[in-house]
Amino acid sequence: MNRSRCLALLVVAVSLAASAFADAPVRRALQDPAQKQPGQGGRKNPPPGARGFEQFAGRDAADKLIKGAGTRRFAPAPAPGIMMKKPPPRPLTPLETLVRDAERQRAAGNYEAAVAAYQKAIELRGQPVSDEGDLQYALGKVYSDMERYEDAATEFRYASTRRPSSETALYATYELGNAYLDLGKYAEAVAAYEKTLQILSGEWAKSEPRLSAQYLPYPHYNIGLAHLGLGQKEQAVADFEKVIELKPDFPKAHFNLGLTLWQLGRHDAARATQTRLKTLNAGLADKLAALFK
Repeated sequence: MNRSRCLALLVVAVSLAASAFADAPVRRALQDPAQKQPGQGGRKNPPPGARGFEQFAGRDAADKLIKGAGTRRFAPAPAPGIMMKKPPPRPLTPLETLVRDAERQRAAGNYEAAVAAYQKAIELRGQPVSDEGDLQYALGKVYSDMERYEDAATEFRYASTRRPSSETALYATYELGNAYLDLGKYAEAVAAYEKTLQILSGEWAKSEPRLSAQYLPYPHYNIGLAHLGLGQKEQAVADFEKVIELKPDFPKAHFNLGLTLWQLGRHDAARATQTRLKTLNAGLADKLAALFK
C-alpha cells in the first residue's frame, strides 16, 4: 500500500473517533456524530474504590484532545490559477469496506457489530511495517463506548507504541490514561498522561506548537484527578494550578482546585478560587459553595 493510501486510511479510521475541540473548528469530516460534545465528556460513575470521588468534576474526555487528525503535514494548497484534476473514483478495497462498515455501526450505536468489523479489518491487514495502530485505536474507542475499559486499554496500549510523532500514538496514549482512570488504576493513569505530556512537549512542540499548547491542559487536568485517586491532594493542587496557568478559563479545574483546597483546610484559598469560578461558570461555583457547607 503506497504512502497516500495509508494516510487516507488513517484519516478514515480516526474520523468517527474524533469530535469538535472546544476552542477551535475542525474539519467536518472528522466530527463524530456518535461522540459526546466537549463539556459532556467524562466518567459516568466514580471509578472502583473512589469513595467521595464523585464530588469532583469528572475527567476530560479524549475528544478534547482529538482535533488535529488529518490536518498535520499536508501539502499546501495550489497557487491561485492552478487547476487540480479530480482523480477518478475507485472501488473501495476490502479493508476500506470493513472500516467504513465499522464506522457506520459505531455511529448507529451497534457496538458489537462495530467491534466485529474492526477485528476483521485488523486481521485482514495484519501487521505491516506501516501499521500505526489506527485500527486498534478505533477499536479501543468502541470498547470505551461500551465501558469495556480493560479491552479498551489493551487496544490503546498497542496503538500507543506506534510511531511517537503520529496522531494515533498521541491520542491512544491519552485514551489509555482515560481507560486506566475509569478502571481506578491511578498510578498507571498518571504514567500514561505523563507520556502524553512528553509527546506534546517533544516533537509536537516543535512541529505544531499551537496545537501542543492547546492540548497540554487536558493531560495535566486528568493527572490531577489521578493524584486525587491516589490520595495525593497536595500534588493534585499543583496539577490543577498548572492547568489554570495554561488555560485560565477551565471551569472544572477551578472547581476541583477549590474543593481540594477546602479538604486540605486551606479555606481562604478555596473561597478565593470559588469567587474566580463565578465569572466562568456560575452553576459550578454554586455547587462548590454548597460543598463548602
